[in-house]
Amino acid sequence: MLTALDSDEYQVHGLAIGADAYLSKRSSLELIEATCVSVLRRLNKLDLPVSRPVSAQAWYLDFRHWRLTCPGGVVLELTQTEVTLLAALFQQPGESIARENLLALLEKPESLSNLRNLDNAASRLRRKAKQASGLEFPLRPSYGKGYTFAGECGIWK
Repeated sequence: MLTALDSDEYQVHGLAIGADAYLSKRSSLELIEATCVSVLRRLNKLDLPVSRPVSAQAWYLDFRHWRLTCPGGVVLELTQTEVTLLAALFQQPGESIARENLLALLEKPESLSNLRNLDNAASRLRRKAKQASGLEFPLRPSYGKGYTFAGECGIWK
């Protein structure tokens, strides 16, 4: 809850009626962002460890700014769907993540059209990375399972 009412009485009432957090409009942007990240983490919508491989061959996801840095330093601007997809895959590189789980993270119901949209998003992302960097993007479909990120990667929050 973000409100102009910042007395203890209002804060207690807001939390009592179900708010996960209570912030006044006087709160700094850093506090508001940290609170949102904390609430999302508790809701299992965001579970991003900060990892920084030291390889020049790694792909880096900048979660905060919706960017992907390719090996060689080329930076791609990402969509919200692409960031959510890569965040899940970068947390478990080399492991297949079911398409149904990826749809759940995108808050999309499992339907044929949403599965096709997910496949199209992955295809566009591979094409976008290839065009910008000249490198094959190591996002692989896992037949009958989902998608796997088969490269070295890191996440910056």
